[in-house]
Amino acid sequence: MSTVYPDRERERPPLGIGWILRETVSMITGNISQIVLLCLLPLIALNVLQFLSATGNYAPKSEDMSIPEFLAFIIEDSAYAVIFALLVKVFHDIKSNMPTSFGSRISSVFGVFVPLIICNLAATAATLIGLIAFIVPGLYLMALWSLLIPSIVIEEAGFQGFRRSANLTKHYRWLLVLLAAVFLVFDITIEFGGSSLFEHLLSTADPLDSATFILINAFKTFIPITFASALFTLIFIRLRDIKEDGLPEVFT
Repeated sequence: MSTVYPDRERERPPLGIGWILRETVSMITGNISQIVLLCLLPLIALNVLQFLSATGNYAPKSEDMSIPEFLAFIIEDSAYAVIFALLVKVFHDIKSNMPTSFGSRISSVFGVFVPLIICNLAATAATLIGLIAFIVPGLYLMALWSLLIPSIVIEEAGFQGFRRSANLTKHYRWLLVLLAAVFLVFDITIEFGGSSLFEHLLSTADPLDSATFILINAFKTFIPITFASALFTLIFIRLRDIKEDGLPEVFT
């Protein structure tokens, strides 16, 4: 791993969040076909499986989570982690001018499958507890581990991804907390913005309405996961460029 120079830490160059946001939108719109293939289609397939097995968003809601619901949550969260990781790989390859094949992207992600799933589940559980307990701790953990998946996928950091993310986000963490808060509001707005419509579509027996709900539910996840994967891949690259020596200059 490259050396971190203390004098570069003290300089604390700006993160360049405005540029990062513009580049995020540009990368998404310019590579929509790859994103649909690696993200939207798997999300639709996942929603179809949930619909057929009546799990996840399609299961009857109860106050206490049953074992099947808990297992469904783990499977769903793990699927999201894999999709997120695939998009991270795509966006990093694009920004680094290192085009790779579809197969190599799949193999690179599944090569780190075990630490990816375990670390993501641990981070998700801790963040949810923090959000439920007092929101701010959850947001801080979101910022602290925001580069966990890029660290595992791009650098193959494995279970050291937590430490790697913490080191990279140091001195920039409260800005990332603000980003996490904005993103959380964005995600909640998408999730609950059309709740009455979603409930109607889910409760109807009309196959067309059921298909519409499946598509809408997939898009509800597609939008934030695509935006977040591009955003935090760029932040990962930027912070490596700021903090470390001997890395290729890709943030131009």
